[in-house]
Order: sequence, then structure tokens, then C-alpha cells
Amino acid sequence: MNGSCRGCGKPMNWGLDSETGATIPLDPRAPVYEIGPLDEATRTFSVRRVRTHAVSHFATCPKSSDFSKGKRASAEG
Repeated sequence: MNGSCRGCGKPMNWGLDSETGATIPLDPRAPVYEIGPLDEATRTFSVRRVRTHAVSHFATCPKSSDFSKGKRASAEG
């Protein structure tokens, strides 16, 4: 862990997007699942938890709209 969200206070890590160079807030232990094929008999997918993937904190933070670019632009304008 290397910080906490200014909006909701939950712990988060910062990642660096290797393509764009943008910093991205990440949930440190968000469950991420790889979805396998559909089992027609049970109508369910097989899933496997992937521990090497992370979810952007913007997807789970209840205050994420406070940090959207559109809101910042309107607040600055």
C-alpha cells in the first residue's frame, strides 16, 4: 500500500500506465476474476481468481466523480 484515497479514505496503490505514462489509483486487494467458458448445463461460467491483476480505484470509489476531469474543469472555469 502506498497511500489512501482523498475522497473515501480507503487504502490504494499507485500504478504507472506503461503506454501513456499516466498514474492510476489501484485497489490493493480488489477481487478480479478471469471468466472461462459457459457451462450450458448449469448456465454458469467457470471463473478463476487472478491475483496479478488490479482494479482501478475509480471503478470502486464512491467519491470518484469528485475527481473526474469534467468536474475539475467546471470547478476551475
